[in-house]
Amino acid sequence: MPTNQRRLEKYPLVLPVGNVIGQQQISLSSSYSYISISNPTIATISLGVGQLGVAPSDAQVVQPLTSSSFEMQNTEYITVFWTSQSPIPVSGSNVLITVSNEPITLQVAAFPQIDSTGATTVNANVNSVPAVVVSSLPKVVVSSLPSVVVSSMPTPNLVQGVVNTSQVAVGTTSTQVLTTPMAGTKVMIKNLDATNAVYLGAFTVTTGTGYPLGAGQSITFDVAINSQFSIFAIATASVNLATMTLN
Repeated sequence: MPTNQRRLEKYPLVLPVGNVIGQQQISLSSSYSYISISNPTIATISLGVGQLGVAPSDAQVVQPLTSSSFEMQNTEYITVFWTSQSPIPVSGSNVLITVSNEPITLQVAAFPQIDSTGATTVNANVNSVPAVVVSSLPKVVVSSLPSVVVSSMPTPNLVQGVVNTSQVAVGTTSTQVLTTPMAGTKVMIKNLDATNAVYLGAFTVTTGTGYPLGAGQSITFDVAINSQFSIFAIATASVNLATMTLN
């Protein structure tokens, strides 16, 4: 076929009655770069070039009860998207898409034009081709979720706790750091010295037998039920310890 010969084809679309959204990919018989859409329906039509899943940001938009002609990228595929604020009625469901290799002006009767059967028709002087029917998209039904009942929680019986803190200077002789803490008490001891270690233990603790607590280090432990003891400390130089008990 000579390249300078005018080619003109039409592709009628039938929007599903009662639906409010849909899309249809259309395979053209040849490559075209001009298109005209006659839209006598209440739906907004968006047209994208290619086989698309969603409408592109640069889609051509044709408002309800209007027609529009425009130039597009040369293509053999177009995708038509449509949305409507109300279900498509029987009397307005036909859209006519005309494509050509040259600019086209589509002569369309005033919208809407309804025949004796109640169907909306579009008049255009183009060759007839089989209609392309837009399949309806499945409806998504969201089932109601059961109510979540939160039962009231009992108010706990809170007992006022006691926090005790102190600082103790420890030298080269055994020094008591803590008096006997209550059973179930949490004990924290921290070496405040930046250089020297301190050694923890019983009254007889020495630097050779005690538990070492390095400079800046701390230790935390819980006093078991039915326990009773005292903690002593010794160092090779004067060291300050900080203590805290929670019960």
